[in-house]
Amino acid sequence: MAADYPKSAEAHYVTAQAAKSAQQTQLALNESSTALSLQPDWELAALLHGEILAQVDPEKSSQFYRQFLKKNPKAKDVRITLARQLANQKDYAGARKEFEHLAEGAPTAAEYHLQLVCWRWKCRICKPQRSICRKPLH
Repeated sequence: MAADYPKSAEAHYVTAQAAKSAQQTQLALNESSTALSLQPDWELAALLHGEILAQVDPEKSSQFYRQFLKKNPKAKDVRITLARQLANQKDYAGARKEFEHLAEGAPTAAEYHLQLVCWRWKCRICKPQRSICRKPLH
């Protein structure tokens, strides 16, 4: 698909999606990377690239999301995905930081506050990490 439209980020994105569905991971990574090089602030392409990376190496995926957020700090969907990924990797302090960033950036958005509360509830189950859950919500 993308061969006909080499300068189209959308064509590379669609090719990456198709390759991911066909379990052609390397092609999917290459195409999503190309889509991002053509349109570096495209959050949807970043989410796809991170999702594909997570299948190979979740730590690399987290690193990619962090780098993307440095350049695009308002990318809320990437930040939510990173926070959930960090929680799944048992990096509770990192997850909390991301959830708090979301809640502070949108003080009236109940969804972010609810996610932070849910995260805290989940964290209480993990006894070794309890100390990071004690900071009160603002």
